[in-house]
Amino acid sequence: MPGGQTEFVNAIRHSQHLVNVQGLNYRGYYLRGGIGSGKSRAGAYYCCYRAKLDPSARGLISANEYGQLETSTLVALAEFCQDFSIPLSPVGNTPEETARIIASRRFCTIYQAPFLVLSANKFDGGTLKARQGARGIEIRTAWLDEWAYSSRMAFQTLVGRIGRGKGNLPGQFVITSSINRNDPFNWVYDMFVDPEREEKLKQMYYSICCLTSDNTSLDPDYLRSLEASYPPELAALELRGEYVAVTIGLIFRYFKRSQHLDGGIGVQPNIPLHLSFDFNHSPACAIAAQVPGVQEVSATPNRIYVIKEWHLINSDTFELAKTVTDWVRQFDFQSIFVYGDASGSARTANSKTTNWSIVMSNLAGLPWRQRWGKSNPSVIDSIHSCNSLFFSDRVLVHPSCKELIKDFESLKFDQNGKVDKSDILRSHLADCFRYLCHSLYPIPGGNQWHTSLASWG
Repeated sequence: MPGGQTEFVNAIRHSQHLVNVQGLNYRGYYLRGGIGSGKSRAGAYYCCYRAKLDPSARGLISANEYGQLETSTLVALAEFCQDFSIPLSPVGNTPEETARIIASRRFCTIYQAPFLVLSANKFDGGTLKARQGARGIEIRTAWLDEWAYSSRMAFQTLVGRIGRGKGNLPGQFVITSSINRNDPFNWVYDMFVDPEREEKLKQMYYSICCLTSDNTSLDPDYLRSLEASYPPELAALELRGEYVAVTIGLIFRYFKRSQHLDGGIGVQPNIPLHLSFDFNHSPACAIAAQVPGVQEVSATPNRIYVIKEWHLINSDTFELAKTVTDWVRQFDFQSIFVYGDASGSARTANSKTTNWSIVMSNLAGLPWRQRWGKSNPSVIDSIHSCNSLFFSDRVLVHPSCKELIKDFESLKFDQNGKVDKSDILRSHLADCFRYLCHSLYPIPGGNQWHTSLASWG
């Protein structure tokens, strides 16, 4: 079909000759798109094409879960092979029966090429047995259906398996998936789509968009009913493969990339610096912000400019405090205000050193003042303070603060009404932001500290 499918097929055909349409041999493709756009059929084509060219190489067909393999992914493969008389084994009387047989055996052959059939959970490393089993797999080709809903760990485990074993073609894989509506800007976006990703990622991974409207076989009334049924943000995700944040259920529902991302004022040593800390092992987090007063004509007064983040994996407070203060000492700030987790003042059973005492020792010699309290603010109250600032357009975040942005666009409340912290990488930078915003501009009560800041700065 015209559009995404045609672009994808042309790219795959060129890539088998070691150079694609842009002069690069991509290791992985992400065909993203909407409902009924033909992504799964394109994935079936990919497996058959690779199997025809390299019948001695082992491949993999995977979906996010086994149920999806049996009812969707493998049905699409069986229908494609049936339509074009491509040898597929085992085979049943119907595509649905073929899919069930292959799913139960976890194996099939296309032409003579063997393909393993496994779910993404196999590569997630949930158990030692799973990790060991996944690490022993050697494949040359992989079709990963709806893997935008799988974990980063699953992808990291799998990608090291692709390109090993016998075969004539370079190792390569394809992800066919709609955008993860629960976490749009996840690892798939980071690796395949983000225009600011590292150059080496741009040379290895390429994304193609496949629209629902590309499928000319769909009834126009069906397309119109879909457009009418979805709110605009879901229609963009589910029908057009566009990256937008789904605000339904989000904690920071008023944050918008189009409105709140900006390089802003940069680092201005003449304006007070605000640092906010959250203490964890992985990640250890902090943010830096500045709040111009009325005397600074280069920026909007009383707007919070978040200029930098620290999101350190497998770290500790010692490393975090040193990293932050090393950066601070590059500039001649005349005043520094420090916020953060009040529980950092507590000693543990194993140490008399508190997190805050570590931070304070690193701040020695700098013109800083304490702005953390004896206890943390209410989570709900501090979230309201943040949302009030977003709603009134009083926050700008530097685009380099990618982990903080992910927190804004992904954090939701769980079924108990608490912040969902099931992802250990998320929420900590948002906590830094909450402490800062609620201290500066709490709801209710206005600017708690700002009067003193203006007089001192």
